[in-house]
Amino acid sequence: MKIFLIILMEFVSLSLIATEPNFYISKAKSLLEWNKEHLTNQSSLNVDDIVELFAPEFLIVANGRKYNANYQSYYEFLNKFRADIDTIDYDVQEYLSTQNTIVMPLRATVKRSVGTMEVFEAIMLIKYNNFGKIIHWQEVYSKL
Repeated sequence: MKIFLIILMEFVSLSLIATEPNFYISKAKSLLEWNKEHLTNQSSLNVDDIVELFAPEFLIVANGRKYNANYQSYYEFLNKFRADIDTIDYDVQEYLSTQNTIVMPLRATVKRSVGTMEVFEAIMLIKYNNFGKIIHWQEVYSKL
């Protein structure tokens, strides 16, 4: 019984931490740093890297196109996506937090391996489960 109570208290403690807005803002900031580290053609990426941030199944919505994803399907997508990216950087204007969802208006700058640079204005919405794992990633973006 004592072990059960300890485990229950730990779970409640984690749940309370995960309900704090700053918890999700820090997760969103970590996500953008993760992107800069892993979404380039010279970086390493494996499925365990995705497990670090995402729930086993999640939804991606990009400019209205919806994709149900899991670790393996997202890994395959990201390997194609990052194939010609030298660097990716973000200039976040603000972090807006409501419960377990973060909204970030931002500018993303992508430098390609062919020497070109693309700049995007975007609004990114990230929704987390109670364990701090991404369950919904949505963005609306336009190229400048």
